[in-house]
Amino acid sequence: MTALNPQTRAVIGAVLEALAIPFAATVGHDETRAKILAERLRHTLVMLENLAARDADLEWSLEYLRTRLAEHPPTGYVTHDQAHERLAAGASWMDAVRLDYSGDDSGDGDPTDREGGRR
Repeated sequence: MTALNPQTRAVIGAVLEALAIPFAATVGHDETRAKILAERLRHTLVMLENLAARDADLEWSLEYLRTRLAEHPPTGYVTHDQAHERLAAGASWMDAVRLDYSGDDSGDGDPTDREGGRR
């Protein structure tokens, strides 16, 4: 088996960063996740198409994607893991999937900003 070169690993890493965002806890939260994922996918495709068709500069292309990903962070929804962490801590299901959950009295109410909110 041939090992991947560093450039290929960098592209794969960027694509994974773009698309491997946490699953949502509910259908309602999945709507938010889907919008974020669609934007991230669009920018990933632009990067990959530029690399394939134009033999664009790899470093510039990776920076383009990272900049666009920062504009569309995977926040604003409750993740599956967060909901289960809240349930384990004693929250009801309704509280566990509330975006403004404040069971630990930390942060600004956006649970994806807290540790464990991203995969």
